[in-house]
Amino acid sequence: MEEDKEKFIEAVGLTEVEEEINVFSSYYKPLAARTRKRQWRELASLRAFLLDRGLALGNLASDPSSWSKISGDHIWAYVTHLEEQHYTASSIAMQLHTIKTYARLAMEDKKLPFDEYIQIQNVQARPDAEQKIRRGEKRGEYYDLTDEQVQQLLAQPATQRGYRDKLLLALLLLCGLWPREIAALDRHSLDLEKGEITFYDYSSEEQQTIILDNITLEVARDYLRFPSQHEALFVGNRKDSTHTLRLTDRAINDRVRTLGEKINLQSLAPQDCHAYWEKSLREKRDEAHHSGARQSQRRKQRPDIFNRQAFEDSMRQEGVVDSMLAPFVSDSRLILPWMIQFICKDESSKQGFLKYIQQKLQEFGLKPNNGQFYEELLDHLAHWMDSELQKYYHSRQKED
Repeated sequence: MEEDKEKFIEAVGLTEVEEEINVFSSYYKPLAARTRKRQWRELASLRAFLLDRGLALGNLASDPSSWSKISGDHIWAYVTHLEEQHYTASSIAMQLHTIKTYARLAMEDKKLPFDEYIQIQNVQARPDAEQKIRRGEKRGEYYDLTDEQVQQLLAQPATQRGYRDKLLLALLLLCGLWPREIAALDRHSLDLEKGEITFYDYSSEEQQTIILDNITLEVARDYLRFPSQHEALFVGNRKDSTHTLRLTDRAINDRVRTLGEKINLQSLAPQDCHAYWEKSLREKRDEAHHSGARQSQRRKQRPDIFNRQAFEDSMRQEGVVDSMLAPFVSDSRLILPWMIQFICKDESSKQGFLKYIQQKLQEFGLKPNNGQFYEELLDHLAHWMDSELQKYYHSRQKED
């Protein structure tokens, strides 16, 4: 039933939209494709909700006249429905922003009465209740998983899908990997002879290799016995954004939630699994400390060397007034690609820069890579930035 509803929402949101030429199309056509699709899905979800309650509507993303039937009470009811589905206040606020934008366009097109438009504008997302289990990445607090619950989660059937789910959970619960790290794994990331796994640690921004525990190693052997024509360790549906058959981090979140529900853990999230891993790691360190053994920390944390808040704070200390901070941030996005272009347009400059990189890798204690790797990376980066700068140039020309 839930899958049918999702397919229905997707179909309603992504068809018939571009065929219409009206106040809506003039609004959404300049938007990024990803933004358009998100807005259409949100409006399709609202339409599906109202259809279930007997309100016949056209496509809310392409038919302004359909908004003439919508009232502020309908939107309040929809917000309540989202809350019951455990959406966070921030997620609801994002949907409300889309709804209010299209309501304003419909009002300006004289399809939505002004009074109802004001009522819709007054609808606000209510703050998340404390102790409430919420849908999405961020939650008020996490499950304190017990060893018994973890054993129940890992007790998957002896089938290909069962081994896949068990390995997925083992990497989360016993190895401390995050969905993003798991999604990037390939079959050759697992070395069964050495009992190791190699992955890219996004927190420390480098490759990490760790020794697998006996449970994870055993299920990895079981899972890899099944042949696959794909390089990815966990195969999912092909997406336009990824151009590959690979399970996404979002799909991993959804699968964890589903597996949790089977043992009566509602809205189980990878954060819960990571909290269990950290708790187990602390216990192992305590045991190692009492026994006199040395226990090294697996993850290395590095400070964020550039973020907007730190940049703005630094500029203020330099005497830059607040009114100039936004232009500084915006124009820094131009300085960096121009800098790359300048370096790459001259071969001697590029080779000098690559030599400088190797020196810095040694100075910072980072793993050195061969010069060919960074030269290839620099060329790809320059090509991508040149394409982005061309898009930016043409967009500025249109504005002028």
